[in-house]
Amino acid sequence: MNATVNVSIGIVTHNSSSLIASCLENIQELFGELYPIVIFDNNSKDETKTIVRTQFPQAQIIESDLNYGFGFGVNKILENATSKYVLLINPDVTLNKSSIRPLEEELENNPKTIVCAPLTLDSKGNPEFNVRRFPKLRTQLFESLLGGNIAMRISQSELVVDTKNYSAMSK
Repeated sequence: MNATVNVSIGIVTHNSSSLIASCLENIQELFGELYPIVIFDNNSKDETKTIVRTQFPQAQIIESDLNYGFGFGVNKILENATSKYVLLINPDVTLNKSSIRPLEEELENNPKTIVCAPLTLDSKGNPEFNVRRFPKLRTQLFESLLGGNIAMRISQSELVVDTKNYSAMSK
């Protein structure tokens, strides 16, 4: 592994046997073993842990005896990752070759940035928005009364849907 790598990839799993092999194969094909992978498994009852241990022995897997949930899993990944940054992805994610480096550059070049997210696309190539504003009573009220889709259309939602806000990540 390259000593200058600042990023680990973290994945929280729970009964993800139908997804995890494809996810890890994608990472392996794009990046080899460049980025360490840390997986927290929330007590899967399927073959998730076996698939990771046998097919992807380079990945570190933290096995839980209970399903503690996503947030707990993320915290365990952050505790165990040895890199400066962690890219958290779900087991259904497919990365592309430029998925990681722009995020790392954003964090390195802008010390005030503590979290950044990539532009994610659905299977048809359409944006799936994942950036949110800090919650405010006004946006909560609009989303509660009108629903998220209408609140988004009138710019009264926490969800950021203007693609300009994702431009740094889509280069």
